[in-house]
Amino acid sequence: MVIHSSGSQISKQEIRAYVLQKRRTLLPEEKQRWDEALLERLHPLFPSAGTAVYAYTSVRGEASTEYLIDELLKRGCQVALPRVFGREMRFFYVTDRSQLVAGAYGIPEPADGCQEADAPKALVITPGVGFSKDGNRIGYGAGYYDRFFAAEPDHMAVGLCYGFQLFPAFETEKHDKKMAYIVTPEQTIKVL
Repeated sequence: MVIHSSGSQISKQEIRAYVLQKRRTLLPEEKQRWDEALLERLHPLFPSAGTAVYAYTSVRGEASTEYLIDELLKRGCQVALPRVFGREMRFFYVTDRSQLVAGAYGIPEPADGCQEADAPKALVITPGVGFSKDGNRIGYGAGYYDRFFAAEPDHMAVGLCYGFQLFPAFETEKHDKKMAYIVTPEQTIKVL
């Protein structure tokens, strides 16, 4: 549980406001240094060539996945990225970032014609506004990843974030999916 100096618990909304403001004020060179460190920390988790990895396309100051996607493709992994259909999110394979088009919320997503991903137990690089050291995640509040993991629970979720997005604990709900790992530029936390 995250506590204010006054003794009251910090809400998910307050965590979101804090993190989003902090991301807006990141210096470009600091962000790039952190993104490079994240990629290095992720290397030990990379699967072998031919294996599916579900990732995300980073926007608005999120931990960058640009180099990650390129590296996974170069290693011969099958990279799948999310596409939104109303309130549902599904993953589609891409062979190059040029296959992305502006989608829901202005987030790049796989274009029509990309094959839908069907790996039952993929590594899922998961975005979030905040993560707790015990593997919980706070998203943006729309529930896309919650619904995805509820429908496909066997995937191994890996939370990707900067150090200031990591909290000791916070309030969770029973449908929240725990991350197997949380990766920051400074550390890799094995949760499950």
